[in-house]
Amino acid sequence: MASSLQQAANIITTAAGWKTAVPKDGIFHFSLEGNLEFDLLSPENRTGIIKAEVTPLPAAPDEAEELCARLAKTALGAMKKHRSVLAVADGHVELYRTFSLTDPSLCSSQSPLPAAVRDFLNDLAWWKAQTSGSPPSAAMSFSMSGWSFGSHLR
Repeated sequence: MASSLQQAANIITTAAGWKTAVPKDGIFHFSLEGNLEFDLLSPENRTGIIKAEVTPLPAAPDEAEELCARLAKTALGAMKKHRSVLAVADGHVELYRTFSLTDPSLCSSQSPLPAAVRDFLNDLAWWKAQTSGSPPSAAMSFSMSGWSFGSHLR
């Protein structure tokens, strides 16, 4: 029987039309065109975590502090629309979203997971645009059926 995390990865890959994902050291890594990459992991097999790097922090402490302050202000205004959580860890700005691996609806035909991943990828594209200074592309709006073109797993 597959683990809850493997089941979650299978739901994502099936909805996106990708080949079955295989974890490396317990982490599923997904890489899409447009420089969008995310990991799927679980520290205790009850909580699923979707995680991605938005941008590295600048090496200069003053620049890193200014970026964090600007992003914190932006995050306050974006909290109603963007459900993913912005954080700073290990010298990077990262984005997270959690979900329950024990929720019975996860494996149903109406699983909320594909929509959660789609929303996370939209949030990721939006935050990457905020940190790069360029507006997000209209092509950065995801639907599960649209993922299969140009997307790949690593």
